[in-house]
Amino acid sequence: MTTVVGTVISEVRAGQTREGHASASFRVASNERRYDRGTGQWVDGDRLFLTVRCWRQLAENVTAALRKGDPVVAQGRLHTRDYDIEGQRRYAVELVATTLGPDLARCRVDLLRDRREIPAGGGSDSSEPGASPVPGAGGDGAPGTRTAPGSSPGRVPDHPAAAPLVPA
Repeated sequence: MTTVVGTVISEVRAGQTREGHASASFRVASNERRYDRGTGQWVDGDRLFLTVRCWRQLAENVTAALRKGDPVVAQGRLHTRDYDIEGQRRYAVELVATTLGPDLARCRVDLLRDRREIPAGGGSDSSEPGASPVPGAGGDGAPGTRTAPGSSPGRVPDHPAAAPLVPA
């Protein structure tokens, strides 16, 4: 298992396998930052670019939640894939993700939770028809909006596990 901390640098591409399972992929850039004692400043180090692939429920959640520019932490199996272009052998580094989420050191996230996950005494009354556990999440059928300090209102994704990422 390998963990990569980086930034989504492409749009998330959603698809399906031949068996009908959800799939998603996107590119990530991971940039090393290190302190140079000689100059007393932080400098850029090595860079890693790779494709992250996701399957099934993880793919659905990634498609609903992530956008280009989002900071992420991805964990999974790292491998190289080889292919030919015009007779030349090429290699691509890929991470088949088993776990993926926002990098909370670089952004803030509001989670949209399923009503079953709300602790006793928290959230809304689950016996109320159309109740939504998240204020403004649109439990009455209206699209929910949420505004973070210093940002403009944005639509809350329909997927229960998705939430907009807000730079810290």
